[in-house]
Order: sequence, then C-alpha cells, then structure tokens
Amino acid sequence: MKIKFNWGTGVVLGFIAFIAFILYFVLQLYTDSSMEFEMSTPDYYKEELVYQSKMERMERAEQLQEKIQLASLDNELLIEFPSNMDYKNISGQLVFYRPSDQSLDFNINIQLDSSRVSIPKRLFKHGLWELTINWSYNSIAYTNIYKLDL
Repeated sequence: MKIKFNWGTGVVLGFIAFIAFILYFVLQLYTDSSMEFEMSTPDYYKEELVYQSKMERMERAEQLQEKIQLASLDNELLIEFPSNMDYKNISGQLVFYRPSDQSLDFNINIQLDSSRVSIPKRLFKHGLWELTINWSYNSIAYTNIYKLDL
C-alpha cells in the first residue's frame, strides 16, 4: 500500500509537527528545574483581601493638600513628608520592592528627626524599584506608591 503525498497530506503532517513542537517546549518549561515560578509577593492572596483598605489609604493620601516629595540626589534618596504636619506624629514603614529579584526587597521603619528621611543609594542595586510608603499621622493611615529608577 502506497500513501500518495499531496498538499492535504502535507498540511496534516505540518500541523502535527507544529503541535509536537509546541508540546516539546511546554514540557521543557515545566520540567526544567532552573526555572522558578514565584508569586510577586509570598502572601499574594492574603494581600488581595486587604486591597480595599489599601485603596482607601491611597485615596486619602491623594486628597492631601501637601503631598510627599521624593528627590533622587547623587548619593541618597530623599523623602520629604508634608511640612504642614508635625513630623513627631508621623509613623509607618517604607517598603522597597524589586520586581526582578525578590531577594533584594527590604523595609525601613519610619523614625523621623525632621520631616525628611534620607536613604543612602548604596542600599539599592541599580534598576527599577517600587516604593510603598505606609504611614499614619494622628492615627489616620495613608499609602503612597512610587516607581523609581535608581
């Protein structure tokens, strides 16, 4: 029995080859131990539950007459809180998130001696960062989020 090779047979064989090619790469991706699949944050699902609260804090921060100011100087990142607020009543945390490498993430508690916080740039690996400032003033919570290229 001889199989006649025509254009229809070629299309079917090409389709089968294409499916085999895609399946090969999908299997390679899932069996390769050097590939890591990590969530952007370890407690991703727990964080989703408090999303509405975070949005309210961000909205409150946006409604302030005087906003937090950031300045990237030669050797430091300068964060200035609103001058119309007494810095002694400001508390919170600075959360630095590196999207490309979770091991570089770090937090700094806000302890103010003035309305400014200075962070040395030597703490940062060059590249993109996300800064989340979770802070409160007189028991009112605020959140500011900034994208930084340091």
